[in-house]
Amino acid sequence: MNKKLVFFDIDGTLYDYKNDHIPKSTIEALKQLSEKDNVEIAIATGRACFLIDKVKEVIEYFDAFIFLNGLHIMYKGEEIYKQTIDSESINKIKKTLIDRKLIYGYFNSKEEYISQVNENIKKDFDSVNLIPPPVKEVFNDDEVMQVYFFGNDDDFKHIQEHNPDFKVVAWNDNGADILPKEISKEFGIRKLAEKLNYDLEDVFAFGDALNDIEMIRVAGVGIAMGNAREELKEVSDYVTDDIQEDGIYNALKHFKLI
Repeated sequence: MNKKLVFFDIDGTLYDYKNDHIPKSTIEALKQLSEKDNVEIAIATGRACFLIDKVKEVIEYFDAFIFLNGLHIMYKGEEIYKQTIDSESINKIKKTLIDRKLIYGYFNSKEEYISQVNENIKKDFDSVNLIPPPVKEVFNDDEVMQVYFFGNDDDFKHIQEHNPDFKVVAWNDNGADILPKEISKEFGIRKLAEKLNYDLEDVFAFGDALNDIEMIRVAGVGIAMGNAREELKEVSDYVTDDIQEDGIYNALKHFKLI
């Protein structure tokens, strides 16, 4: 059997944010998978590298990490890709967000800031067991890798129309990331697979959210969690059980990876 590269999203895939834990069956599945000589394991997430504490109990099992939807890639402790957004583009993005009176934030490789925190923002962060980051007037001389904002579908369309060199990728109905057009989890998977000499047909990917769609499509085997968005299930090769019902363990067994 060819060597396999297996990717996992974090929120709603590895980490059950509704119950604030990683299912025991997932931990056991990752342990067994990591013991296979012909498999390497990776995380592909919209989170930054300093925001993965929710999966710290299984970090030892992973060989590679795709952070910020493909903007930052690590393999066995080595940074193999990192992209920032130029200041001219950042200023334009900031203006469209402010004109629209939207709350926004940004990541670099070390920190996260947000323009404002209110009760709705607290609820959004709390829904995935996160605390809002510090408030700061962002985009000055800071290194910016990814911008995100809170709004609705009309806001998503407006920001997209006014920033044609970027793409707006929703992670739920209330929030979205602003990314360089070429960046996605798919981009990260292609970069990493090329670096490690994997054919895409030997790549597996697990996800549940809208920002996993491209990743699920490009993988040789794209697996949607049972709790995934319907849009993701429609493009997947296989739908496993819910995260709370041993979805990862059952799928890895189904494909004889463990």
